[in-house]
Amino acid sequence: AQAFTVAEDTDGPKMARGTRITLHLKDDAKEYLDEEKLEELIKKYSQFFSHKIYLLKHVVDTSAEEKSDGEKTDGETSDDESKEKESEEPKKEKKLIEKEELMNPSKPLWLRNPKDVTEEEYNTFYKSYFNDSKDPLVHVHFVGEGDVQFRGLFFVPSRAPYSPFSGKSEKEELSKTVSLYVRRVFTKREQLFSEAMSSFVVGLVDSDELPLNVSRETLQNSSLVEQIRRKSVNKVLDKLAALSESNKKAFDSFLSAFGPSVKLEIIQSDTYRKRLSKLLKYQTTLTDGDNKKMLSEYVSGMKEGQKDIYFLAGLDLAELKQSPLIEGFKEDNLEVILATESLDEYCLQALGTFEDHSFKNVAKEKAVDNKVSEDVTSTYKALSEWLKNDVLKEEVSEIVISSRLKESSCAVAASQYGLSGHMESVMKAQAGASNDPMLKFMEMQKKVLELNPTHPVIVALKEAHGRGELGKAKDIVRTIYNGALIRSG
Repeated sequence: AQAFTVAEDTDGPKMARGTRITLHLKDDAKEYLDEEKLEELIKKYSQFFSHKIYLLKHVVDTSAEEKSDGEKTDGETSDDESKEKESEEPKKEKKLIEKEELMNPSKPLWLRNPKDVTEEEYNTFYKSYFNDSKDPLVHVHFVGEGDVQFRGLFFVPSRAPYSPFSGKSEKEELSKTVSLYVRRVFTKREQLFSEAMSSFVVGLVDSDELPLNVSRETLQNSSLVEQIRRKSVNKVLDKLAALSESNKKAFDSFLSAFGPSVKLEIIQSDTYRKRLSKLLKYQTTLTDGDNKKMLSEYVSGMKEGQKDIYFLAGLDLAELKQSPLIEGFKEDNLEVILATESLDEYCLQALGTFEDHSFKNVAKEKAVDNKVSEDVTSTYKALSEWLKNDVLKEEVSEIVISSRLKESSCAVAASQYGLSGHMESVMKAQAGASNDPMLKFMEMQKKVLELNPTHPVIVALKEAHGRGELGKAKDIVRTIYNGALIRSG
């Protein structure tokens, strides 16, 4: 830093008390002499500063005009005469006067006790501060204590401000949803939460223990900031968990707007995966209409002896309900989650388990124990070998005589470590999928064909093969296999 000296000012104006600071601006900084620019900067950085800040502004003196307007006489002239007189008189120039205007009248809402702040005050502050026309779904106001003391005020908007799948530069800017204050002075907007979580949490943090010139490196490396982040996330998740029980309508609105962001966070985050899983809701084979169940509700309703949580993913609910892959589950009254968003299969696979119960994708082989007897399986041995080694040798790795098919003749399932039909469709829809070597490799993985031994078409197929009518049998196989590919996703 350059050296400086302190000396008594004998030339400047005398002051009874206080301090006067005179800034000499360079030629390229003249914009900071503009009143509007100064007002913008003060309101941005010091809107909630504890000391009053006044800006000396030049405004039009309206007092003289008001006085002349008020001096009415009984002998007023007509309108025409007045206009003629006005045209003859020279127009008076507007007089500018200096006037001090308070720039920071707002009091920091977050410094007050949450018990003393009304819901209307929270809503008004949110709409003004974050430029939203709608009230937030919920607010989180708390004091964080420990190694670092801070005050946090966060809101969950009622609608998504941006998509978590926006372009990279847009995401980086919009994910900075938390305003960081140090002793009521705004320092910067930062990404306190992950990109996915930032899409449904906005707010501010105020601490007396961080430096005013806090930098990005400080935010990334400071243990104090990490404690602020951890406590803030926990408080927000606690509030959302409470909302799911206290106000189901508001919570359903939250999931409707931000469900994909919650699932994306589950996929990307190991730290909060377990807590976020308690916020998920799904339609199932046992729910009616648009009703959905929490995963905890699914578990509490599991049949005795059921160990796994069954799910089937796809984009069309009606098609999922008619899928041949869940026929046996419905007959046995085993509940199956019907996951209809593109991220659902990724999400449930990332979770792995919920309350010690594993997730099992019914679109894959061995989703449930096969109850077909060995005698029945042996009667289809010749047909199975012919299908596997001849007709469908390029498409299937195994033929299974299945007990889970009740009404359909057959179904196509993925191998244990292969892609389900839905996952394959989702990956193909992604940008650059045509050049993805991993997708091409997974597409080459063969499927598992499950046959219903009691279905008339399969019985007829077995008989045609037994009589040596291979041409007819191949036609039947191609017809039912192609249909099964579509119905199985």
